[in-house]
Amino acid sequence: MGMYMKGLCENVKGAWDWLFHEHISRRIMAVFVIFFLISFFLTYSLYSWAARKQEDSMIEQSSVQMVTGVRNNLDEMVLNVNDDFNMLLKGGTLDVVNHLPRPEDRKTYDNMLFTALDSNHYLESIYLLDFSAHLYGVDKHDMKRLSVDSTLKCPWYRKALEAGGSYILEYEAGGIFYKRYNSRFVSVIRTINSLETQKPQGFIIMNIPTDAIAEICSAAAYGSQAMIGIMDQDGNLIAGTPGFEYQDFLKTPAGSSDEEKLLVSRKGDGEHTTSLYLPDYGWHLIARIPSQVNRSAFKDLFLIATLIFLVNVVLMLFGSLYISKSISNPIYALIGMMNTVKDRNFRKIPVKYPKSEIGILQTNYNNMVDEISSLLSRLVEEQKIKEKAELHALFEQVKPHFLYNTLDAIGYMALTEEPSQTYEAIETLGSFYRQSLSQGDQMITVEKETAIVNDYVKLLRLRYGDLFDVEYQVDESCLRVLVPHLILQPLVENAVYHGIKPMGGNGHIRIWIGPEEGGRMKIQVRDNGVGIDASALSKLQDYHKIWNIDIDVSGTGIGLIGTIQRIVLIYGEQASYQIRSVPEGGTEITFLLPVTCGGEEDHGDWI
Repeated sequence: MGMYMKGLCENVKGAWDWLFHEHISRRIMAVFVIFFLISFFLTYSLYSWAARKQEDSMIEQSSVQMVTGVRNNLDEMVLNVNDDFNMLLKGGTLDVVNHLPRPEDRKTYDNMLFTALDSNHYLESIYLLDFSAHLYGVDKHDMKRLSVDSTLKCPWYRKALEAGGSYILEYEAGGIFYKRYNSRFVSVIRTINSLETQKPQGFIIMNIPTDAIAEICSAAAYGSQAMIGIMDQDGNLIAGTPGFEYQDFLKTPAGSSDEEKLLVSRKGDGEHTTSLYLPDYGWHLIARIPSQVNRSAFKDLFLIATLIFLVNVVLMLFGSLYISKSISNPIYALIGMMNTVKDRNFRKIPVKYPKSEIGILQTNYNNMVDEISSLLSRLVEEQKIKEKAELHALFEQVKPHFLYNTLDAIGYMALTEEPSQTYEAIETLGSFYRQSLSQGDQMITVEKETAIVNDYVKLLRLRYGDLFDVEYQVDESCLRVLVPHLILQPLVENAVYHGIKPMGGNGHIRIWIGPEEGGRMKIQVRDNGVGIDASALSKLQDYHKIWNIDIDVSGTGIGLIGTIQRIVLIYGEQASYQIRSVPEGGTEITFLLPVTCGGEEDHGDWI
């Protein structure tokens, strides 16, 4: 079975490649056949979509009309209640919040409140509440009792004061009454202000039964299967039609509606839901209408024909774009690869289908990249040869410089010292050159380099006596490490002639060689001489200026500059150097070099 599936997959892949990746004509034919089938399927889908769209539009319009009608009736009901408040305020009935009525006056106030209650069939009770939590009012049912002992504990207390002369709506007065009754209600609460001082004196609470609000919802949904309900901002059902049940999923459209978008409509779960936010009340008015599809009412042949034509045009356009992209994308990819050549990034482009026209173009590009890479490699080799020639010139410049200074010292000794001392100096010079030139190696071990420096120091002491002394601190682990030939001698020479000799005596030179972190070796030469001029020191410390220093005015001599240049040419960025100098305080030169032990790598052709 596994072999059969593998063979089937290979055959399908082969047919796919033959159809789409070998000749453009085959690809065009296949693409248009596929697009024709797609257009046929889309035609049927588009008709169904148009029918549902039209129905959804009608249902949405109907639901919007319903919730708008309920909102208007609610506004009218609340305004009527507010008119009753104004009537009571003008009649002086609300003065009772200043003081409790006397027994003989209580009947008069009761009659005035009942008159207002009877004139508005929406109201079921009216209560007056002062700031001392004294409650007075009338009720069509049982009288209500406060469940709070202070007006300040009413949850709507601050909100009502901030509303000033306007009303606020609270479900069941915010829960300030004991629940000893069966009916549910909505409270219209308003601050009672003094007519003379306009300062708050108490509150009036006018309660509307939720049954009255449910009647408004039922009247709007009459003759349809719509279900209408009102929910507060916490998702609690206030009132609604009998079919509007209090279910958890209803909290989502009500509670999550963006209050900046007052009207939100959405479709799902076989029904259309419209939510209208009432900012004056803080409520959500929700209408739910079941979806009823009647496609026969939406058959419009002319529209369908037009849509089929447009769909075919669009599909033909997409087919042309696909053909164009299948050719242009590989070419753009090839151009992108070509643009990377300027950054010396010679990457080959993958060739998936070498027999196609694009594949042949990509193959030719890869061949060109190979040729360019080969040419650049030859140029790099030629540049290396040129750098080696420059390094040879520097080294040959250092060697006669040292010889001239040494012969000058021996000549001075021949005139001032005994012949035996002159002979000893010549013998030491011969030993120096036997160690430095007999092998012909341009990279020697640290052990040989320190021996050369030791002979050179002997030559200098024959001439200058006790002008200076040398201290060697060489780690034994570094003795077999290879370093450029004559790297230490020019540094010691520079310390003597340009640092200690101008000082006149008491010179001290310390040579320190040891391992360093990162697999490198540190070579450090320190003296207590007169130091280096600040301007020359600045040039010596700059890697880019080291090639442009005027040797005659640097105050350091050709030996130090040539040594630094040789280190830079040999090691490049693998090595680093640092020069510290203080006027009349000495100079410290440090090299950090990569470690290469003798016998592991032949460096004789570096310089």
